[in-house]
Amino acid sequence: MSNQRVRVTIRDVAIKANVSPSTVSRALNNFAAVDEVTRTLVWDAARSLGYSLDYLRKLPSTTRSVLMVAPIRFGNAEATLATVERTLSEGIQSFFQNEQVSLQVQRLEMSAENAHSHLENGSIMGVIVLGGIVSTAYVQTLQEGGLPVVVAGAPVKDHPINCVTADFSDGIVQVITHLAQTGRSRIGLVNGPAETASSTLKYHGFRLGLTLHDLTFLPERVKDGDFSPESGYVLTQELLKTCSDLDAIVYADDAMAIGGLRAIEETRRRVPDDIAITGFYNQPLAEYLDPSLTSVYFNQIETGWIAAERLHHMIVENDERVWRVVIPTRLVVRASSQR
Repeated sequence: MSNQRVRVTIRDVAIKANVSPSTVSRALNNFAAVDEVTRTLVWDAARSLGYSLDYLRKLPSTTRSVLMVAPIRFGNAEATLATVERTLSEGIQSFFQNEQVSLQVQRLEMSAENAHSHLENGSIMGVIVLGGIVSTAYVQTLQEGGLPVVVAGAPVKDHPINCVTADFSDGIVQVITHLAQTGRSRIGLVNGPAETASSTLKYHGFRLGLTLHDLTFLPERVKDGDFSPESGYVLTQELLKTCSDLDAIVYADDAMAIGGLRAIEETRRRVPDDIAITGFYNQPLAEYLDPSLTSVYFNQIETGWIAAERLHHMIVENDERVWRVVIPTRLVVRASSQR
């Protein structure tokens, strides 16, 4: 039998003290939101279990910071994800500047190992994750370790976590409604990666929108890509080969729509006369395309601000509830979808 000592975790201390892991973290870090009775229970439990005091957050509050994490990008979607991340982070930075809280920024692999390193970093008060593909193991490790975490941009699939996200599904329903009202009936979808929650919600919105307007859904009219112009271009080519009668294509992202526009033009079809197209995120370039691109808008700066505000409330008020804040979307109609 091995004599190696098992390392005591914050979760072990929480069980011993009969409190939550986040309460343990706050008590050991001397947060004001923890009353003295609870703080004493936690410290007594930590000492009795032999919890390592090397990792306790004893730094003055002025040196504490919030960590903003962006995932390592996937596929060829560099430009698109950078634009979304930059806008979200603008709102996050604005909030914490007002609160005079330092903000660290990292791009890293979302692994349990990296989450443990955050837990052991005495200066980190909480984590904001810029949503795209978010590892459940990463955020769950942070939660179990008692570190407040909020996801900004997209929810985490099948895992309860504080999140500020857009109403992706309703955005696509608005698109289908608009297309149906302009006489389009054979509609395809070029979606984002299937593993992202935002893409799943867009797909659900596509199905719902078709149903609401008594339009036919065919599986072959749906393609999954990676939010890049290259992906939009290739998948549009494939879509038009198998579904040559399409009169509209919904793109999950403006960059994909740009690639799709080129693929359509190469078949000598005209946008919007032969095929209407729409995008998502309403990036600045959408207005300046030829034809200008109809796209779904939501306030990404506000999304980042609210995510930061939620994290700050969790830290200061010891709030352990799980909230999902949904930001409304709005369709901006331009020439690419007008008859």
